[in-house]
Amino acid sequence: MELIEIFTDYMPVFMFASLALLLFSGYPVAFLLGGLSIAYGLIGYSFGMFSLIEFFNFVPRVWGGAAENLQMNPSTLRFRMQKLGVQLSDPRRDLA
Repeated sequence: MELIEIFTDYMPVFMFASLALLLFSGYPVAFLLGGLSIAYGLIGYSFGMFSLIEFFNFVPRVWGGAAENLQMNPSTLRFRMQKLGVQLSDPRRDLA
């Protein structure tokens, strides 16, 4: 077997070991997870384990349509809260 084939076969073990070792380094977990995911994603791309478009389309596939409308104005927020049955006060009535 070639060295690249051995590395690609044992890549999940290396990923877990590097995460376990770096967790004890004291860096914040979010930075470690983000950095390791980008690093191993680029390593996987360089070894031909997946194409680059799969690497960049990961977030839309996970979220689906959850982040489709990122603009939340007060009227839509008020409508959604009333739809859920939350009692809202009317600022015009409270001032009178």
